[in-house]
Amino acid sequence: MADNLAFPLNGNGATVDDYPITFTTKTPDNVDVTISGSYHIVFNDMIDATGHEHLVSNLSTKGLKGIDTLGRSYVSSNTLIATYESTNGAYNQSGPFSFLLIGKGSAPNLLVSGNFHETITPDGTLTAFVDNFKTVIH
Repeated sequence: MADNLAFPLNGNGATVDDYPITFTTKTPDNVDVTISGSYHIVFNDMIDATGHEHLVSNLSTKGLKGIDTLGRSYVSSNTLIATYESTNGAYNQSGPFSFLLIGKGSAPNLLVSGNFHETITPDGTLTAFVDNFKTVIH
């Protein structure tokens, strides 16, 4: 997941960017799968008529693919929409995520899931981490 990315939030508009990702997970039968691609993130930051700030993100995978240590290939796509609550100028969001890695040929389909936690500080710095990460055959 992304860590310490800067998002210039100004209360009226959108921030769009792509961030590369690479990580390795293990299948239930203990085979390593290296996954790479990018996240395409759109943040819409708006202030309503009462002055309350709203932040909605749309995160989609882009070119997400994987290969395991047995040479089997996987492809995937996913979109996650999240709404952030503002507290003292910072935004916090936690929630589950999942995406399906579709196996090609003899590779099994894998469901990758976990919980993400993100904070965006008033200066636009994003910190994020994932826990309860698991991969199961789907």
